[in-house]
Amino acid sequence: MAGGPAGVTHQYDLRERAAFIRAETVRLIDIAKTGHYTSVFSAAEILAALYYRVMRIRCGEPDWPERDRLVLSKGHVAVGVYPVLADLGFFDPALLDSYTRLGNPLGDHPDMRHVPGADFSSGSLGHGLSVALGMALAARVAGLPRVRVYALLGDGECNEGQIWEAAMAAAHHRRGACRPGQAGHPGGRGAQHDRRAGYRRRGRPGRPGAGRPAVPDRHP
Repeated sequence: MAGGPAGVTHQYDLRERAAFIRAETVRLIDIAKTGHYTSVFSAAEILAALYYRVMRIRCGEPDWPERDRLVLSKGHVAVGVYPVLADLGFFDPALLDSYTRLGNPLGDHPDMRHVPGADFSSGSLGHGLSVALGMALAARVAGLPRVRVYALLGDGECNEGQIWEAAMAAAHHRRGACRPGQAGHPGGRGAQHDRRAGYRRRGRPGRPGAGRPAVPDRHP
């Protein structure tokens, strides 16, 4: 199939999947007694659309070389991603029941060394778009032309200089559209408008749009 989990014969109800992500986020944060509800709630539809409709992945095969990648630049949204990875068969859903407990690989931020399906070990904000661009370029060098790399950014980290450097580099390397996603924007509508204008001024290819992740595209 052109997008979404390979081998799945039915179409997911994305509204139901977004509700599932939110419900599981509440449950896991109750286990941990700490976490970022709003970071997940503002991105639930984006995550549902990516994992269940857009991204090329194979259920139960987190290491498939030709899979699409998702870089969580705002890594504190991981609590909403873990239930999806378990649902897709990347690891035993029982791990969710001891989220953040001693010995459990599922932490507040994802660790790609220990969490099957996690493509980036996030931490400090502002690095994700650069990493995603690097992955897209590496896929081109490795002869994997179908691989797409997506980066989910928080609004606040778009004030980081590295984000803008990555956006300019993506335009230079013709890695496709970098679209700023609105995953909660404390700067308000004016700040979001300024950021979109900034992407245009820096030669970013593609049309900006709210609520969409940054996408270094696969096409040269």
